[in-house]
Amino acid sequence: MLRLQRMMSVIAVGMLTVATAVGWTQEPAAETPKVETKVVPKGPVTAYVGADVRTAAAPGSIKNATILVADGMILQIEAGLQPPDGARVVDWTGKTVLPGIVDPYYVDTSLRPSRGDSAPPRQIVVGGRTIEIPQTGAAVESTELLRIADVWNVEPDSSQVALRSGITTLHWVTSGHGMSIFSASQFERRDWHSNWGELLFTAANNNAESLELIRRALAGQPAAAAGGAERPGGPPGGPRGRRPRDSSIESLPIGADEQAVGMDDDLFQDPAPATDNARPSGPPGETVTSVAEPLWVKVRAGELPLLINASNAATILHVLKILEPHEKVRVALVANAPDVYQLRKDLPSGRLNLIIRPRLDKVANSAARVNIAKELSRLSIPFCFSLSTNQADFQQSQDTPLFPVASLVRTGLDADRAVDALTLQPAKLLGIDKWVGSLEANKHADMLIFDQDPIVGVGRLEKVYLKGKLVYENR
Repeated sequence: MLRLQRMMSVIAVGMLTVATAVGWTQEPAAETPKVETKVVPKGPVTAYVGADVRTAAAPGSIKNATILVADGMILQIEAGLQPPDGARVVDWTGKTVLPGIVDPYYVDTSLRPSRGDSAPPRQIVVGGRTIEIPQTGAAVESTELLRIADVWNVEPDSSQVALRSGITTLHWVTSGHGMSIFSASQFERRDWHSNWGELLFTAANNNAESLELIRRALAGQPAAAAGGAERPGGPPGGPRGRRPRDSSIESLPIGADEQAVGMDDDLFQDPAPATDNARPSGPPGETVTSVAEPLWVKVRAGELPLLINASNAATILHVLKILEPHEKVRVALVANAPDVYQLRKDLPSGRLNLIIRPRLDKVANSAARVNIAKELSRLSIPFCFSLSTNQADFQQSQDTPLFPVASLVRTGLDADRAVDALTLQPAKLLGIDKWVGSLEANKHADMLIFDQDPIVGVGRLEKVYLKGKLVYENR
């Protein structure tokens, strides 16, 4: 019996070998072909042809590209693509196109969170009489993390300053600390991308109070970290600060081949899911936790980054020490390049992003120049550029806003990495890369038009498009 079983096994193996040799084996089941859903545009299609494009996405740079735009979104981008029938064609031959810049930490010094109460009156004695002088312009700065929308006090041309440098998405923060808001660089009706959510940010220095705010909040004590005692009920009197007027920004002169920006209800409607960061409230006398607590919960869980503006190298070391027991927490450090260079070997690469100013800096206590962006790339530490960290230089170089970035590229920084640090990397850090940060299909058509490549030369910014609409022209 055993012998018979062995013979049958040998016969079976032999038949299988022959079948394989002559191709009798069963064909694998054919895979179901993937059906690509083609987006049918609702509005007219515009084809921008002939430009060289740095996409900040695969494949990187595209020569002689055609960009198809409809409904404020990019439909397709490809080299030599023929425009579809009926499309409006705009010739960009000889131009260089970049994605709109995403500024991850745009500080507006006119936005200062305050409790709304003025400082105590100043008392002076004149001829034996005591006179009280009201301190009307010195509101006491709040120690609580306030929503930036509650202290919004921005003039109509404030966002235009950013727009003239090619910044199409702003992450607005105030001086100090608080809860941020996203915004497009131009918003006719003073709208902002509230559906993109809020983040927490704080300024830290060697002062124990600023570090204690971070330490206690990460330890699960946000009420104490955000100003001491818990607040009763909701905020009195609703939103604080002067709301901006509801007028539209005066349109800029547009060329005959372009469409002017109008009041478009869809301009700021994004497909992002709404986030529930509602301010906690309750009946009078009821004790509630800090308004920032829902965001602190997400920070502690690693779902949102915490932005910290570190004033010096010692502060960075203090912050790193505070982070040690909190393995899930992700931090974006706004820091000076000399401080970063001094501590570059001590920076953890897995949980830390850096927000730096794009410029060649000097090594601390030395005359030697350093390209800190190149060093961070070599060490695989992610970083973003913020053009606005020095407002004076920022506003003086708006004709050629990327000249400092080109200087870094000429001294060793990879060109694609430079573009990534301006656009896609900050969008990823802020969690909005689904919509902005690169030029590819199904993303916002936020585009910058230069007369030549600004990453390797002195490119002059000529036009800025926001969701496919011309919003600024540098004449």
